[in-house]
Amino acid sequence: MPVPGALLGGRYRLVAPLGSGGMATVHKARDERLERDVAVKILLPNHAGDPVLARRFEREARSLAAAAHPGVVAVYDVDPGDPGAGVEPYFVMELCRGGSLADRLASGRRMSPDELVPILVSIADGLSGLHARGVIHRDVKPSNILLGPTRAKLADFGLARSDDPSELSDLTAPGTAVGTMPYLAPEVLAGGSAGPAADIYALAVAAFAGLTGMMPRAGSSIADLVAAADVAPPLVSSVAPDLGTAFDASVAAALDPNPARRPDAVTLGAELTSALGRWSRSRADRGAGVRPTVGVDATTVATPVPPTRPIAGAEDRASASRRRQDSRLRSALLAALAGVALAIAVFALAARAPTGDLRGSSAGSGESSPVPSASATPSPSPSPSPSPSQPPPPTPTPTPAATPSVADRALAALDDVDVAIEAARGDGGLKGKEANELERRVRDIRSAVTRGDLGEAEDRARSLANAVDKVSDEIDEDEARRLQNAADAVVDILRDR
Repeated sequence: MPVPGALLGGRYRLVAPLGSGGMATVHKARDERLERDVAVKILLPNHAGDPVLARRFEREARSLAAAAHPGVVAVYDVDPGDPGAGVEPYFVMELCRGGSLADRLASGRRMSPDELVPILVSIADGLSGLHARGVIHRDVKPSNILLGPTRAKLADFGLARSDDPSELSDLTAPGTAVGTMPYLAPEVLAGGSAGPAADIYALAVAAFAGLTGMMPRAGSSIADLVAAADVAPPLVSSVAPDLGTAFDASVAAALDPNPARRPDAVTLGAELTSALGRWSRSRADRGAGVRPTVGVDATTVATPVPPTRPIAGAEDRASASRRRQDSRLRSALLAALAGVALAIAVFALAARAPTGDLRGSSAGSGESSPVPSASATPSPSPSPSPSPSQPPPPTPTPTPAATPSVADRALAALDDVDVAIEAARGDGGLKGKEANELERRVRDIRSAVTRGDLGEAEDRARSLANAVDKVSDEIDEDEARRLQNAADAVVDILRDR
């Protein structure tokens, strides 16, 4: 068993244990060659001789190293060890000094949404990168969400697998549910395989727990959880009414018992970001924040309120993709409508106010505004002043308040780029390799937008536009123009923010 002070591989000096599990221990260590602090995960001695567990441990290191994503813990080095000589396998990864999300949520504590949601969005971004590579984590939970100095990162890939069904054949018995029970999706509890939607479900459980201090499903055994699997969980607002309804739709969609109806990782990140904006605005309107955290036992579970809903059959990917796009468009439309409603309400109040209260302000030009001018020279009026009981109805006019946010417009523009890429494929002359590279760049931009990092998104958008220019000579002229216009539109939106 490694002890503090031990030197691994001639360069990693163990400093102190950070934690342990049923399979391995994690230590803080000092890389004496590069003079930096790292984390070293070491397989337990009693497992080092088990070929199945040793292979799982090796696969975790390989999965982490292959991820190469800012939302996933980076792996620096791997050593197979020599169990016969008493040297257990280990791998070296970046050290996240902020602990884990589980530390923040211990004993049923809640987190303020403005602290929790950026963590969830960062992990959704990491899952998006993994899923794009065909990797399913299968054990997303607060203890596997580590908090770095600038963002949260996903760790512990001991149960991760690729889409290759043969990879897990000797690691998991058929029909066995692998993962942590409260975070297992209904389809996994029923004995099915875990796909990307199962990771989304697990992250939504963490979101529900962090926002409310309670788990969304009752039960402490697999039997209890299976019995509650086809029941839609309660809404966030029904458990934490002080948050309002801002998070109800996004969390409920990701906790849908039917995996085909859950959003993908990118969509979930965007919806949580939009929900945080709505919550922030409503909090500002109320002039108060979230009530103080109330400690509750971590096993406390909200009583499901909605009626039982059976799990429907899986729907085809094309339909699911259309629904996700429709969801994003609906979100943008709802944001725009909310802005219109707010503008109309303000406009109506201004219209009812005495003209003396309007000095020094303007509601628009005299030609389009229904509000009487506050200037000394009265403007012509087609009729006598209305009585106080019958104020003139304001006429809604286009106003900046009705404009969707930069993020909403950027996401919509990125959808146009996706459509243009697809149209340029095949007969359009765009080769598969180039198309895949452009799609990867679009995903990176979308991830940056959903994280709220519009500066990074703009840089990546410019890089996308340059990449489009390079392939334009090889594809159909009309498709090239369409693709260039779509990419340039993204740059313009982010540049003018």
